[in-house]
Amino acid sequence: ITSLPSWRFMTTKPIAEDRLAPIRESLQFGDAPLLPLTFRKIEARPDGSSTLDALLPGDSTAAFLRVETMVPSTNWRLEQLSPLKAPLAAGAREAQLLTLAALVPLLALAALLLRRRQVVAMRSAEERLARNALEASVEERTRDLRMARDRLETEIADHRQTTEKLQAVQQDLVQANRLAILGQVAAGVAHEINQPVATIRAYADNARTFLHRGQTVTAAENMESIAELTERVGAITDELRRFARKGHFAAGPTAMKEVVEGALMLLRSRFAGRMDAIRIDLPPDGLQALGNRIRLEQVLINLLQNALEAIGDSENGAIQVRCKAAPGGIALTVADNGPGIAADVREELFTPFNTSKEDGLGLGLAISKEIVSDYGGTIEVESGPSGTTFTVNLKKA
Repeated sequence: ITSLPSWRFMTTKPIAEDRLAPIRESLQFGDAPLLPLTFRKIEARPDGSSTLDALLPGDSTAAFLRVETMVPSTNWRLEQLSPLKAPLAAGAREAQLLTLAALVPLLALAALLLRRRQVVAMRSAEERLARNALEASVEERTRDLRMARDRLETEIADHRQTTEKLQAVQQDLVQANRLAILGQVAAGVAHEINQPVATIRAYADNARTFLHRGQTVTAAENMESIAELTERVGAITDELRRFARKGHFAAGPTAMKEVVEGALMLLRSRFAGRMDAIRIDLPPDGLQALGNRIRLEQVLINLLQNALEAIGDSENGAIQVRCKAAPGGIALTVADNGPGIAADVREELFTPFNTSKEDGLGLGLAISKEIVSDYGGTIEVESGPSGTTFTVNLKKA
């Protein structure tokens, strides 16, 4: 602040280049040179003032009285330069000093108020920036959470559809295995039915002849035999129809004796002449497992078929079937004295399509394990050169 235009935007001392460049880039002072004024101290006084020799426009010089002081509570320094056209009296200097002393508290107060105002404004601006940043962060986080929720809902829906498809495929595989079993026993079942039907026809003809002769007692005995054979045919067809039924079978109390008898009835027609190799310890009437008769019959048929194929036509071939209560539930055991299962096959025994048979699909044991698992049970296998033993562990109803 000066009454000399040539001094405006000049500096009291040189400014370092690293500080000068940002000041010029800010354009705060336009094209001002920002060069230092040329001062030369002539005299220093005990009161802190001094006399300076300064360069004036036109390369002329003049003397100035400089009085400087620090502004309280700031890092500002106030300097007053008064021209000395002639030696001043001590009173004039004292008057100037008094004036300067009076101005300093006012300037200090103004500086303090300005500083407080700047601090309040800076705090307000910082709080506003912080609030805006927080709102932006919350909005961004909310958007991310919303997108994550949408992705999770989509994945859950896809997982549910995949699970439903998997369950449908599993049911279809179980049904395919069951129909394959029926296809294998179909020829034998036809023979199993034709034999009693032919016998019924013979008994009927005999009964008619006995009636003509008046031998009613003998005719009645033939009629009773016909009724028994009819029940046998009905039992076979009922077993086939029940076994072929499709759908999901809920778990419930299932008599293990009926499971064993039903499986043997379906196998008898296919393995006629080889069923004598099977030794069965029928379970007691009251022993019930948690499961479904049709599905448990399917498991037992798969195990018995494997055992019968393992012993083949061996004269010493034997299969032992046991079903008894165990500490953890019910244990159904099928043991044969065949050659055992090869090590490479045993490692993936319950894997679908893993089979050692040329015409096998490799689904029987995999489906059996799936059925038993549905009812909370397990299948264990032990095999060696002297035979193979399958143990089905079921929950007791």
